[in-house]
Amino acid sequence: VDRKDSSIIAAISLYNWISKNIAVATSIQSNDTTSSGIAQTETLPDISSANDIYSTLLTKKGNEKSASALYVFLLKQLGIDSKVVSGWSGEAFRTWNMVCLNNKWYHCDIYSEQKASDGEGLSYFGMTKSEIKDSISVSEICTGAFKWYTEKTPNASSKKFKDFRDVQSFSINSERNGIEGYTKEFSRFMWEI
Repeated sequence: VDRKDSSIIAAISLYNWISKNIAVATSIQSNDTTSSGIAQTETLPDISSANDIYSTLLTKKGNEKSASALYVFLLKQLGIDSKVVSGWSGEAFRTWNMVCLNNKWYHCDIYSEQKASDGEGLSYFGMTKSEIKDSISVSEICTGAFKWYTEKTPNASSKKFKDFRDVQSFSINSERNGIEGYTKEFSRFMWEI
């Protein structure tokens, strides 16, 4: 990321880098139980030594919280305001980010992006509050009614990034002022920043 990049290009570049390069796991509990009655968790890579920003960056693996904290840390180095946000959906606890771009707040879910597209897409970048609630409540891991855990979450109502939902892969153009994306149907899509 170049410090001269627009905040949007910088935020997308860092989101993309973390999604592609950091193995992110979650400790979300499902409603399924083992024969012993203990709730099962998702099969995860070994992240026992990578639960903070420094370890996550060095080992390139971490949990939702450490990956979200890393994203905030890197964005703040570029002067971009951001937050780590957490929430409950039924019995599941989730963590993701909010990023302020051009004075508007957006939700960004690195973990869901990595699961959906191996970090190649932008389906979970720049979501509104209703989009993040929908994406979490209907996921295969999180079930039940969604309740906010973090208080005073900024309102995220703009639809600026809605066109990104179907982007399965993308690249930033050579002038670093736009994005060229490809949808599920492999149709090309240009988006100027």
